[in-house]
Amino acid sequence: MKFNFVLLFFIIYSFGASFSNKPIVKKIDEFSLLQKRADIQKILREDEFYKEAKLLLNNTKKYIKKNIKDIENGRKIIKSSLPNYQKAIEYLVKSCKKYKNPIAAYQGYKLIISTYFLDKKYRKYLPLFAQVMYDYKTCTGYLALGDILNKGIYHKVNKTKALQIYQNGIPICKKQGKIWEYEAIRISAYKTKKKLLSKKNKESK
Repeated sequence: MKFNFVLLFFIIYSFGASFSNKPIVKKIDEFSLLQKRADIQKILREDEFYKEAKLLLNNTKKYIKKNIKDIENGRKIIKSSLPNYQKAIEYLVKSCKKYKNPIAAYQGYKLIISTYFLDKKYRKYLPLFAQVMYDYKTCTGYLALGDILNKGIYHKVNKTKALQIYQNGIPICKKQGKIWEYEAIRISAYKTKKKLLSKKNKESK
């Protein structure tokens, strides 16, 4: 397997940090409605699957050995220690199915779309993670679920429904102060609406 060693370190550090106890409280504020805060804190206390995922991603003793080749100079790195992303995602899936844990959903979604080491088969869990985030009215959830319906990511394409989700998510993202997501969802809504209108005009001719 080829990879950039610096990027490898960054990924491990980033996901380790994102699963530490301190950022979790921050994510409750960022990715959920305030009235749901107590519910989420209760889930985090009880969710054994999320706790296992945290251990796999935070505890270096739980890391697995991999042989990785540095792209920059071709130097082979023998037995590099990496989190067991695959097993962690399996626990995050169980967390979402049993507890509807929005924090687990967010972490699972981000792992799948940004981790180099994961097989594409794990993308089948994106609709589950997106739906849980969406149910908690998170900005990321609106954008993720809209994209899944718009692009047909392990789901039947439904651009009309995608547009509705994008449009409903625009004020949510603005309210939650998510600048990048706000711009992304606004542009997605515009492009999707344009495609739907173009299709309607062609059909009416």
